[in-house]
Amino acid sequence: MLNTAIRRVSRVYRKNALELLEDVASGRMDMEAALEKLRNLPYEDIGFAKLDHHRELRRDFPEVVFGQGGAKSVLSSTTP
Repeated sequence: MLNTAIRRVSRVYRKNALELLEDVASGRMDMEAALEKLRNLPYEDIGFAKLDHHRELRRDFPEVVFGQGGAKSVLSSTTP
């Protein structure tokens, strides 16, 4: 199970890292902004929550969002 989680997280991390490198290479993003984004890459700030995409890798269990009483539109925006 952990190996599967590592492979899945590695694919996501690799995809995000490659997109970031492409942005720098094309001039869409400067190096300082890229460094800041790399620093926070395992996390995604969606405004009302900060999602931990690497939790499953570290804890062997993915992040769970408790949404009792939350609006469906808000809760659905936390899923990939």
